[in-house]
Amino acid sequence: MAEGTFTAPYQKVYAAALARQRENEARKRAMMTGAAQRAGVRTSGVSQIPQGEISREALRSEADIGAEVAQQQEQERLMKEKWAQEEKMYGMSLAEAARERARQRRDAKAGATGQLIGTGITVAGALLL
Repeated sequence: MAEGTFTAPYQKVYAAALARQRENEARKRAMMTGAAQRAGVRTSGVSQIPQGEISREALRSEADIGAEVAQQQEQERLMKEKWAQEEKMYGMSLAEAARERARQRRDAKAGATGQLIGTGITVAGALLL
């Protein structure tokens, strides 16, 4: 993975993991060189140190780090998308509930008004008779 392909928080995670991996690679190379020197191998024998294997392992590790960070970033993106959808759905549900409550209040008010009018007419009719 190329640096700069992640969002800010994940770029920091990637850079830190990559730095640790490169430190490990340097440590392995130093250990191998030290082991070769202790065995009496000098400059002409440095080719006996498995540099290629260390390099291949380092490339695999870098690729693994990049893939892992990319997966974490994608999971967060999907989670945010899911939350946005749920928030939208929940928000719509709240709006629908508010509209239903307002309708119930209007109906109740209209019903009460109708009852008052009906009662008023009944009382007026009774008084006129």
